Amino acid sequence: MKFTKPGRYTYIDKEHPWAYGELIVADAEAQNGLYTEEQAARGKATYTERCTSCHGDDLGGRDP
Repeated sequence: MKFTKPGRYTYIDKEHPWAYGELIVADAEAQNGLYTEEQAARGKATYTERCTSCHGDDLGGRDP
C-alpha cells in the first residue's frame, strides 16, 4: 500500500477484527519507502515486542 500524504491511518484486520493498529506516515521519505537505519531499528524493535507472538519472527504466523 502506498500512502500519498502524511497522517495517521487506522488498520483493522478483516479476518481478526479485534486486531487493529495505526500506521503513522510522518514525512516524504517514509512515503517513498526510504527509511533511516534508526527508523528501521525502531520498527524492528516494535515488531519484535508487539507482533512476533502471533505472526512469528518470519511473518509465517503461529497457531492461536
